[in-house]
Amino acid sequence: MGMTNTASAASASGVRTPPRQGPAHVAAAPGDGHVRPVSDKVAMKVATLVLALEWDRIFGEPDAATHPTVLMGRAAERVFGQPEGDPHKDFATGAFGAAVVPAASALAGAAIMRRLREAGPAAELLGGAFLLKSTFAVRSMNEHAWRVADALARGDPEAARAAVGMTVSRDVSTLDEAGIANTCVGSVSENVTDAAVGPLLAYALFGVPGALAYRAVNTLDAMYGYHGKNEWLGKAAARLDDALNWIPARVAGAGMAVAAAALGMDSAAAAQTMCDEHARTPSPNSGWPIGAAAGALGAEIEKVGYYRLGPPGIDVRREDIARSLMLFNGASLLAAAIAAQVIADTGRRETPNRDTDQPAVRPGGSAQEQPTSSASSSSATERPTGTSSAGRRVGTTSR
Repeated sequence: MGMTNTASAASASGVRTPPRQGPAHVAAAPGDGHVRPVSDKVAMKVATLVLALEWDRIFGEPDAATHPTVLMGRAAERVFGQPEGDPHKDFATGAFGAAVVPAASALAGAAIMRRLREAGPAAELLGGAFLLKSTFAVRSMNEHAWRVADALARGDPEAARAAVGMTVSRDVSTLDEAGIANTCVGSVSENVTDAAVGPLLAYALFGVPGALAYRAVNTLDAMYGYHGKNEWLGKAAARLDDALNWIPARVAGAGMAVAAAALGMDSAAAAQTMCDEHARTPSPNSGWPIGAAAGALGAEIEKVGYYRLGPPGIDVRREDIARSLMLFNGASLLAAAIAAQVIADTGRRETPNRDTDQPAVRPGGSAQEQPTSSASSSSATERPTGTSSAGRRVGTTSR
């Protein structure tokens, strides 16, 4: 019997046939015009995260000609220009740039991801992983720190100073071996937020566009957020960077304390130093991971004239560079696990409860159609989610 006759028979018998419904777990991918299961979207997002982490581990940074962060830096130079010496004008220019460059980065990322989705799953995975990898620099931080440690081990302080100068913006020309090691460990500890935890959490919450916007803000802070001639030009970017890193910095500090426990270091001292001494740094955020590292290593991390965290009088040693990298990598791995869990939890929240979509059954066995609106009967749609100088090196730079 055809569909029309079946419907007529059902109507004649007084039994109302509930409307056919599509799978309750589907959701629309934003901007691509297609509908796919939430589980597929979650799997794609987690796979992109895993591939990006492996990409960073195996290949490191892309070539400067194609590196999104380098392109952000070049765009920033055009928008910000040179300071005029008028605090009001410089602040206005910097505020405009601090809004435009991250927004443009996010919009460009969203447009690229839309085109990649239209091209197919393989393009979405590979292209998304490339863009996401460009927002964090775990391998780069390891490579820079190991260059410092290797130079010190060879007894070559000049090479060590040149290497540590690539990770900080301050003058390192007069540092001795202890000062070089101290500066390197401080940079590794501080950059766990900018180079790993922050972009990974931004991706988990807001996708590739969010990670790109985060990296744009951090790049602006690294380029302009310092005292001196660019102070007013970079003030808005620096404050925005402080706001965005409020949560990631605390997660980074906690992650280093957890890593310390897993690595057999002093996790209790890491937690206590972080909580007791984090406010000693001028930044509202950097004291959390630096304090955790100082406590875990049992050494005093100092930026001369600015802060001292950790047990007084105990110098950072060359061997502590390797130990600080173990903390850095452990906290980065933990951040990746948190990001994956956030992605999975978000996917579960976007999946409707299919039990509530089933028609009620009367005691006699007939189905009673539930009153539905067009909104409740439709499939769920996904909610939109949202360092140095460009020519020098990619990653983050400690102040």
